[in-house]
Amino acid sequence: MTEAAAAINGQRLAGRYRQLERLGAGGQGEVWRAHDDVRGIDVALKVLSSELARNEGAWAALEHEHAIASQLDHPSILKVFPPERADDAVVLPMELAAG
Repeated sequence: MTEAAAAINGQRLAGRYRQLERLGAGGQGEVWRAHDDVRGIDVALKVLSSELARNEGAWAALEHEHAIASQLDHPSILKVFPPERADDAVVLPMELAAG
């Protein structure tokens, strides 16, 4: 875990997601295993980079991604929950796959 990731570990996002473990990073941001206090489950939490979080086009794309993914229903496809914007962060929570 990088120093920056260690500093964030345990932080809450959008008032309900407690970051537990950084799973990966890419061009759009980072993915964390996080606990959703409202749903009472661990989720995979896509956290957009601060640059993208301020970009209205990126927010629209994330909403579009959710709209499409939420229509899919199959045992092999993870559920994607609605994106949220709070505390200067944009997050897309989804089911966490074991393994």
